[in-house]
Amino acid sequence: MRDIEAYEKEYKARSFELFKVEYRRKKILEVIHRHEPANLLEIGCGLEPLFKYTSLPFENYVIVEPGKSFCENALDLATKNNSKVKVYNEFFSPNKELKQYKFDMIICSSLLHELENPIEMVNGIAEICTPESIVHFNVPNANSFHRILATSLNMVETTKELTELNIKFQQKRVFDMIELKKLVSEKFEIIESGDYFMKPFTHSQMMKMMDYGIIDHDILDGLYKMTEYMPGFGSEIYINCCLNDEDGLKGAK
Repeated sequence: MRDIEAYEKEYKARSFELFKVEYRRKKILEVIHRHEPANLLEIGCGLEPLFKYTSLPFENYVIVEPGKSFCENALDLATKNNSKVKVYNEFFSPNKELKQYKFDMIICSSLLHELENPIEMVNGIAEICTPESIVHFNVPNANSFHRILATSLNMVETTKELTELNIKFQQKRVFDMIELKKLVSEKFEIIESGDYFMKPFTHSQMMKMMDYGIIDHDILDGLYKMTEYMPGFGSEIYINCCLNDEDGLKGAK
């Protein structure tokens, strides 16, 4: 069982993860704005729910988040930004209440690698999908440049070895693209996949460089785009998909 209170505390602590959240959000917003969903589900919102960064006229924007302080923050932001937001302070489950929304898009961001049984999450999401639903998954990349560098320096034995940071954030595994596709392929047809944000060094090293002014946001913007030239080595990977039956392919249109 995940310790949600400990996770909230670590998430709020100042670290390079806060910058990673920014660029993770950038990729997700690209997907959202391309498809313009009317009814959206965000599974796990952290401190920065996505509705804060878009002016799309949602009919329903639903958040499922187990962290109490994250939920309180989302409700406070919703009061200021978007009255269509509904927040459920609970772990995700494919219940009848969620099914009634008929979501056009479901965002499961930076979550699968933290779960003991990620297939349960994938199957649960499939249960509340319509044939038109688009689902976005993203997770850290086992083949990230910085993990390959650590392996070449014999700091870790394999790129999938859990680091101190992984353990700190209660992460259970590290996926490569093959494993991520295999995980979702029983229920979903993959529309698009890729990676983003080249991270040369560890979180702590990147944070020190930010603190000392060695790198800045312009450099981070460049690192985000670098996977266009060096695909496969980004620090995170993503998949956009729809139900894999014949009707589910409508979501790709």
